Amino acid sequence: MSAPSQLAKRLFEIESCGLKEDQGQWSLKTYESEVQSEQAQLYFWPTVDNFTGFVLYRVLPDSEVWIMNWACEKKGQGLGAQLFADFINFSRVQGFKKIGLEVRAGNEAALKIYKKFALKIVGQRPKYYSNSEDALVLLGNL
Repeated sequence: MSAPSQLAKRLFEIESCGLKEDQGQWSLKTYESEVQSEQAQLYFWPTVDNFTGFVLYRVLPDSEVWIMNWACEKKGQGLGAQLFADFINFSRVQGFKKIGLEVRAGNEAALKIYKKFALKIVGQRPKYYSNSEDALVLLGNL
């Protein structure tokens, strides 16, 4: 297998900053696989050339968010809500009617953002993560 791409390395760097090992972050190998996947799409924020945040999503047939994250040095500044708002607008322009995602049940900051955009909890995956934390499944209309 070839060395991971610079893009995969940057995504991994952004996503893994500040996380503990048991928080289930993706491996560099997983990012490389997603970068090479024809189904995976990336939304870069604020721009593709100078991004500090991203949303990795798939179209199934609407938008399903797999990972949304931004750089450690930008955390705690309200940028998660701004990134998600921009992604919602992007999704509407793309013609998506719904957006779905899953989130750790204990991730209160993320849940606050998603509820702000009227996403509703529609399911739960018990002990979904490697540390046995539940995942909540959310869905919203665009």
